[in-house]
Amino acid sequence: MLLAVDNHHRIVGANRAARTSLLLDDHRLRNGVSLWSAFERDPGLFRRKDATDVPTSLIIAGSDETWPALVTPPESSLAAWQQTTNDALHTRPRLDSLATLSQRAAPSPARGGLPPGAMRRVREHAEAHLSESMDLAELAAIAGLSVYHFARAFKQTAGVTPHQYLVHRRIERAQEMLARSELPLSEIALAAGFSDQSHLARHFRQMLGMTPGQFRWSQR
Repeated sequence: MLLAVDNHHRIVGANRAARTSLLLDDHRLRNGVSLWSAFERDPGLFRRKDATDVPTSLIIAGSDETWPALVTPPESSLAAWQQTTNDALHTRPRLDSLATLSQRAAPSPARGGLPPGAMRRVREHAEAHLSESMDLAELAAIAGLSVYHFARAFKQTAGVTPHQYLVHRRIERAQEMLARSELPLSEIALAAGFSDQSHLARHFRQMLGMTPGQFRWSQR
């Protein structure tokens, strides 16, 4: 995963793997998601004065499980003549460093899927709060697992990631509302848990190959 964090320790950028694993979308990133909602708080990590990458470990919130991490300091605001050095620092390949970190990390014990009771609790919570923002730490706590183990166990059980599951259920709820009501698309988007109408339309088109408006017309 790749994460970019601002001065307030909020996640402001994430690659696809991070978005999927931590249930991040554009709406949540715009509103501000604390790095410490997924990991145990370690403010000192960002007070270091290192000019180069800092190898460290991040502890999954609510567990003693650690993830190896490579922290790159922010770009310096020093003189322009240093910009070439800063650019090289932020754009050079890090595969060797990341591979070394992975080798140092103790492998996590193999886990199976979610127990039926935990899966039921997660599904019931998702259904009851589908219109609200949900993060991975929240669902993991309901299942009684660390964030990492929950994400892996959920996918083993459901066949999709937690993020994909929520998107699927939200699209299904939007379909039901489109077929049974005359509510504006903007209201349906919010009621189904999307940040706005365009957010709904994008996922709707990706999953069903048509716009919400076209789907509503096809139901008449």
